[in-house]
This record gives sequence, structure tokens and C-alpha cells, in this order.
Amino acid sequence: MKFRILFFVIIVPLLLASSCKMANIVVDVRQPAIWSLPDSIIELSLNNRIQDSIQNIPNTSRDLVLKGKGLEGMQQETSEITLKSMQDELEKSERFSSASLIIVDPRDEFQNHIPLPLDSQEVIEICKSEKSDAILSLEQFKPYSDLSFRSYDVKKQIDRNKVWSNNVAYDTRKTTYEIARLVVGVEIDWRVYSGKDGEVLYEKTLYDSLAFEAQAMTREDAQKKLPSASQSLMKISTINGLRILENLSPSYLTVERNYFRYGNQNFREAYQLVLFRRWTDAEVIWEQDMNHSDPKISSRAAYNLALVAEIEGKPDRARELINKAYDLNPTDEISKYKTLLETR
Repeated sequence: MKFRILFFVIIVPLLLASSCKMANIVVDVRQPAIWSLPDSIIELSLNNRIQDSIQNIPNTSRDLVLKGKGLEGMQQETSEITLKSMQDELEKSERFSSASLIIVDPRDEFQNHIPLPLDSQEVIEICKSEKSDAILSLEQFKPYSDLSFRSYDVKKQIDRNKVWSNNVAYDTRKTTYEIARLVVGVEIDWRVYSGKDGEVLYEKTLYDSLAFEAQAMTREDAQKKLPSASQSLMKISTINGLRILENLSPSYLTVERNYFRYGNQNFREAYQLVLFRRWTDAEVIWEQDMNHSDPKISSRAAYNLALVAEIEGKPDRARELINKAYDLNPTDEISKYKTLLETR
């Protein structure tokens, strides 16, 4: 009986103290862009190399299969809408901002291949004039569409009231439905030019498509229910443009993390700041204890600073700090976080 009391008096408080020294928090961790550009590039000029002489070609908004002059005529309007949507998106971006919409070296005729890169000296001069760090250029635009049909039969119960009339027999046992399928896609070639030396920093081709189906009793009626190919093309082209921005911009991953809330008075002050997501202010306080005489304190400070580095999207710095924390005080908590950062 005495041993049981002693266990609760000594062991349980120790366990509670161990669990309370750390706090749990949900944070958004910055993830690097899929296609990274130098951090110095912020202002982007959006360039449209789709030649502007084709904009007077007659509109074919209800054509379900774009081809010939109709296909060419859609490029100008669609590319303009795509870049305008990208400009609007850049206004909300944390990574980039839009300097201007420009038309540099547009094509003078319809082509099926990507044009040569812009002249480097011209790029430098344009970026200087537009006060931009780089040019994100829509180089080549290849839309396509395909319309197909299929049918299927549906069996129904016989309506006994309509089996016979005076002279007509009604067979309601089978009904045929027609399905029209429209596929609209786009292949867009993109280049990023450096405003510093005019060279191509990045080149990528993105493919996107949308599929629509409509059902009716006849092919004609099913086809009428489909959306306009031209409107669908504008939608998928805009998706393509926003996707290139998404791939060039960092993203955020919501995760759950632990950090040290206790150590000394500084840790208690930093804990209150973290509650209000004031990570920069908390970072300043933890940095004061990086070289503390007590290795446990300096280890916990390094651990918390590693978390700040991870949140800011600096994985190398985070791993450097967590290694220092582990060298100073190799505890299970620090070891778990060290392993997590090493696997990212």
C-alpha cells in the first residue's frame, strides 16, 4: 500500500511535468515550389506571343469541333483571357506580383511549333522599361476538340394501357438513348525569361483537358445540350495558366507540431506570443537562449527555432537547428522531430 502511494506521489507528477513542458499547435508549413525561380524574381510581366492579326477571324462560338480558321481565331481571344486571369491571380499571390501585360514578338502566322526564344537584349530592355524582374511568356497555344457519340438501350416494363390502339402497336420494352461526348483540351508552351540577363530560366509545356457528356433521345438533341467548345476552351486555358502560377509558387501544408513551452522566463513569454501566431517575435526571444549555459535550455531554443524555419519553408536551416538541438540534449522528443525533418 505504501509502495502504491509512493508511486503516485513521485512517478505521476514526473510524468505530468514531462508532458507539460511541450505544447501542441497546428501550423501551415511552407512547401517549396515545384519549379523554383530565384527569390529575387517578384515582379512578372505576362507576355502573349500569339499573333494578334488573327483576332478579326469570324467567331465560331457554337462550333463543337474547332478546326481550320475557326481554331486559329480562338487563340487570340482565349490567350488574352488566360493572361488576364493570371494577372488577377498574381494580385493575390504571396510570392509574385504582376507588373504588366505585354505583347513582345508576336507570331505573324499560325504555327504548330514553339517559336525561338525572345532576344535576350530585348528582354532586358523590356524588363527595365516595365520595372519587372522577369517575363512569363505564353509561347505556343495548341487547342483541340473531339466530338463522339455512343448509344445504349434501356428496357422498361410494358404499359398495358398503351399496348394497342385502333391500328398502332406500342412496344415500350426498349428505349435507345444517345450520348454525345465533347473533349476540349489545350497544350500551352510557357517560358520564363530573366530580366537580369534575358536568358530562359524555365521552359515547360502543360496539358489540360475537359470532358462533357449529354444524353437525349437523338444525337442532335444530345449535341445541343453540350457546352460551346470555345467557352470550354477558355475555361481549360485559364486553368492551364493558373496551374503554371501554382507550380511556380510555394504551397502550404497544414500539419500538427510540438514545441517547448517551458524552460525559463523567456520560454513562457514566447509561449504567449505563439498563441497569437507571433512567430517572428517568439523567434527573437528563443535566439537569446541559443547559447545558454544550460544545454537543456539551448537545446529547446534550437528545437523551437527549427520549427520556425520549417514553417518559413527553410528545410535546410530547420535540419541544421534540430541537429544542434539533438547534439546538446538527445531526448526522444527531439529525436522524433529530427527524424521527421530528415524525411522531408
